[in-house]
Amino acid sequence: MEANQRPLPEANEDSREFWAGVKSHRITAQKCSHCSALRFYPKHLCPECLSDQFEWIACSGEGQIYSFTNISRAPIKAFAGQEPYTIALIDLDEGIRIMSRVQGDPNAMAIGKKVKAIFEDLSPEVSIPLFELMK
Repeated sequence: MEANQRPLPEANEDSREFWAGVKSHRITAQKCSHCSALRFYPKHLCPECLSDQFEWIACSGEGQIYSFTNISRAPIKAFAGQEPYTIALIDLDEGIRIMSRVQGDPNAMAIGKKVKAIFEDLSPEVSIPLFELMK
């Protein structure tokens, strides 16, 4: 990776389906076939009942900010010039929590604000989920 290149997510066996959904501009989550618990981040076993049986379900992509931080100094050169920006924990309406960047004025961010997923295509193969404040 070059010094100014943004790091790209790397799918593994557990997350491959999630990243394929993101590439298609959808948020998906695993649903346990045994106890019906939803889980994110993708993993092999259900954290509730330890079953390895699950299905992928589509999520609405809507939720609310659980917590956030405004970044005023880039942590690496690849993000220089993008600050200030916001990183947040988002509670999706389906009941899972995801960490992502929230587009918009950092001064407009607040816990409990409603957000919806948007997507940034970083390359022909890789997209990432972002969120924006709902009006």
